[in-house]
Amino acid sequence: MRSHAFIFLFLIYTNHLLAKEFFVSVSGIPTNSGTVQSPWNLQYALDHPSVVRPGDTISMLEGHYYGKEAIGDYRGAGFISKIKGTKDNPIIVRAFPGHRVILDGGNRQHPTDRTGGLDSHVIGIFGDYTWYIGFEITDSSDFSRSGYNTGQTWRVRSMFSTGTGLKFINLLVYDTGNGLGPFSGCVDCESYGNIVFYNGWSNLGIRGHGEGFYGQNSEPVKKLIDNIVFKNFDSGIILYGSGQATINNFHLEGNVVFQNGVINDDPNGWGFLFGKNTTTTGTGNNFLIKENYHYNRFDYNRSNNIDLAYQSGLSNVIFRDNYSVGFNAVKYNIPVVGLSAIGNTFVGNVNQVAANQISRDSNSIFSSSNPPKNNIISIRPNLYEKERAHIVVYNWENKLSEKIDLLDLNLVDNREYEFLDVQNIFGSAIVRFKYSSSQSEILLPLTLNEVTKVAGDSVPRPAVHTESLFNVFLLRRVELNTSLKVESLSSYQIYQINDKELRITSNDDEEYSISMIDLFGKEIISTNRINRELLLKLPESGAGIFFINIRKKGFNKTHKLSVLNAF
Repeated sequence: MRSHAFIFLFLIYTNHLLAKEFFVSVSGIPTNSGTVQSPWNLQYALDHPSVVRPGDTISMLEGHYYGKEAIGDYRGAGFISKIKGTKDNPIIVRAFPGHRVILDGGNRQHPTDRTGGLDSHVIGIFGDYTWYIGFEITDSSDFSRSGYNTGQTWRVRSMFSTGTGLKFINLLVYDTGNGLGPFSGCVDCESYGNIVFYNGWSNLGIRGHGEGFYGQNSEPVKKLIDNIVFKNFDSGIILYGSGQATINNFHLEGNVVFQNGVINDDPNGWGFLFGKNTTTTGTGNNFLIKENYHYNRFDYNRSNNIDLAYQSGLSNVIFRDNYSVGFNAVKYNIPVVGLSAIGNTFVGNVNQVAANQISRDSNSIFSSSNPPKNNIISIRPNLYEKERAHIVVYNWENKLSEKIDLLDLNLVDNREYEFLDVQNIFGSAIVRFKYSSSQSEILLPLTLNEVTKVAGDSVPRPAVHTESLFNVFLLRRVELNTSLKVESLSSYQIYQINDKELRITSNDDEEYSISMIDLFGKEIISTNRINRELLLKLPESGAGIFFINIRKKGFNKTHKLSVLNAF
């Protein structure tokens, strides 16, 4: 699977002529310089070397990254990140565009062998104002996914996070002991665009363990936006705690949550579960819950898509424009104080407490025997990565395929894109196409059956694709396999970072004049580099032969530039 497209949004927060990029590889070493030719290892980079400053980027090159094997301090984390950016200039830690980067706990000591009650995690994150973008977190081991001891974690957990202003963006988190856990120690944190599935294990005969998200919060608002959360062993998104915990100030929007709990030996699970385990310390407060999408089968009678008031209740809740389909479309047992419920659609059971608060005049409620007649299509563009989106289809018309109009996504004509079935995320693209704004509709098949295999032994129930009634797709740009010889001289280096941009870095602070010339002698770009680094946009034509001329007083050199774009 190709990694996600190049992230553009960070340029808004940094002056890209001043910010630097450092590189990491599986074969890198701490004594290297951190360039693409001389990369660091990952742990050295996560220790925040002094040369890395706010606004910089740390790019991980393709590979499987395994942390330390033994379980020790820092809650047994294989990697520890101590990176600190600033609010105005966060540091980016990302998968390099076009590279599949996997942080894997599969080499770790089995969690059930731990001592002192320590869990085992793939990565522990400290520091502040750092954005983690576009890589995978997993436990690829073949250890069992089921057992009888409730006190033991049967998978290496994904991560823990403590700090301010952390963001987790477009990650894949799967086959670990839990999904993402934005607890109270993660202040002003955001989880955006992540795909979270198959996390947890089964406590045989009782229930599954391991949620897609498990969070707590005090203030300010914690955001969970546009995540896709499915088929985890326990539930989807749980904002829950004991009487001493705080679950205040949450913003949940655009999340797609479906079929959690179904691979446990005794299937049961929630989509949303919000509340504490007691009423004695008050409710959770201040929730914005809008435009989320839920699905479970109508015969999955131990599921509950939305529980707004688990045991303790909630207060001050805006609940609007959500779409929920399942046996229990919405069910809670304690009335919500200060509930504003408008524009929601529920297909399935709505229990009496919820029905008393959710007006049919302001919301649409259908029974499973008399569902809606027309298909529902939701297209959610990604705010951090241009040319990427999540698409949800409720296929009430029982079609074999559905046309999706992409005109509003501002895709680029003649550029190649692909649709992936989220339930078979590592499989081949179901559709690959060159976009044309004059023909912006793409036909997507809805009768899909292949799924990603669940890792590990003794999985109680196999993962099965949803029926054609419900499908979720990922649209993304196809990354080109672009090759360019790296020029390394004593004073500067040239290398291509993706199919659109060229980076020129130098080892001094002198001013260079830089020009790009095509084969016909036409000057395409002319600029002066006044800092140590410059990004040049390559010609829209892409492939071809060009010349880069770099000159300063007493120095003039021209490089032949062969850009080879291969699909």
